[in-house]
Amino acid sequence: MITYETNLSSKCDLFQFMLLSQRPILIIGAGISGLVCARILDRYRIPNIIFETFPKSRKQGYGITLRSWAYSHYLERLCIAPTAFKAATATDAPVGGNGYVSSTLIDAYTGKLLTRATSARSHSEIESDFFRVNRFRLIEYLAGDLDVRYEHELTSFESKVDGVVAKFKNGQTIEGSILVGADGVFSTGT
Repeated sequence: MITYETNLSSKCDLFQFMLLSQRPILIIGAGISGLVCARILDRYRIPNIIFETFPKSRKQGYGITLRSWAYSHYLERLCIAPTAFKAATATDAPVGGNGYVSSTLIDAYTGKLLTRATSARSHSEIESDFFRVNRFRLIEYLAGDLDVRYEHELTSFESKVDGVVAKFKNGQTIEGSILVGADGVFSTGT
C-alpha cells in the first residue's frame, strides 16, 4: 500500500486535492509520443485525454525504422509482447511479415550483392536491432481504446492553482490537472 503525506489542514483541502487528482491529464498531440505517454498513464490508471488537431482520417502511411533499444523498454512497461507489436505494426504486416530490415544492399535488377554492413557483432544481431513499422498502423495500435479527441486545435490555456483550463478552436473548454505538450516539432500550434 502506498501512502502520501500532505500538508492539508482541513477536510475541505483534502476534498480539493482529491478532485484535482481525479481531473485528467490533458495531452496535446496524438502522435507517437502523445500516445505512448497516454498508454503509460492509462496503465497506471491515471485519467487522461489526448487532443489532436487533425481528423482521425488523416493517414500517415510511410514507414519508419525503429531500433530495439528505442521501443523495447516501452513495450515492457506497457506489457505488450514484441511479437504482437510487430505483427500489428510492421510495414509488411498485411502479408504476414515482421518488419525485418536488412543491412545488406542488393541490386534490384541483377540480384547481385552490393554491400553488407560490417561490425564486430554478427550480421543477424545487427539486423535484429532494426524494425520497420508503418506509422499509420503504429498510431492506430497505440490509440486503441484511449480517449483521443480529433479536430481539437488548442488555441490557449490558462494555469490555475488547482489545475489547467484548455481552450480549443471548436469552442470547447476542458479542465485538467496538468497539460502535456506532445505536439511534435512540426506543430503549428500555440
